[in-house]
Amino acid sequence: MDRICILFDICRSSNYSLDCNKRYIKSKDTINMNGGSEMYALKNLKKINRFRLTVLTAILLLIAGFSIWLYTTSVIQGYTQLLDSSKLTTEETWSYEGSLQWWRSTYTTTILPLTAIMITVGFITLLAPTLWTRIQQRYVLKTFTDELELASTEKFEIE
Repeated sequence: MDRICILFDICRSSNYSLDCNKRYIKSKDTINMNGGSEMYALKNLKKINRFRLTVLTAILLLIAGFSIWLYTTSVIQGYTQLLDSSKLTTEETWSYEGSLQWWRSTYTTTILPLTAIMITVGFITLLAPTLWTRIQQRYVLKTFTDELELASTEKFEIE
């Protein structure tokens, strides 16, 4: 118990706070004896983590979409090249034609829509946070300039 109090005293006296893994993190807020804090650093941390999570999700969707599309395209091209060779027996030709037909039907009915959706959602997810912050900045700047113009047109009298 004394160690915990000493740790809290150290944290409170400096600009370091203790996280869950008992590492010291330098931040603007300090821990008080009740265990609460000002939450400034945590809100910034959540914003950064949300942005990173969004970007990672977008990148994963893009990589998954492109890799599934490239894999199925290469499989279809491989079967097509195998069927073009004249070294196959009749049974092998039938087998490869059946596989190629299955891959083509699956490609058009499942793979193309799935990869198109994944790639589109990935691009939208990648661009959405950037566009959202730009829109918010424009709104803030517009309201600031409107308030500044209003303040400059009004005449204030000092008493």
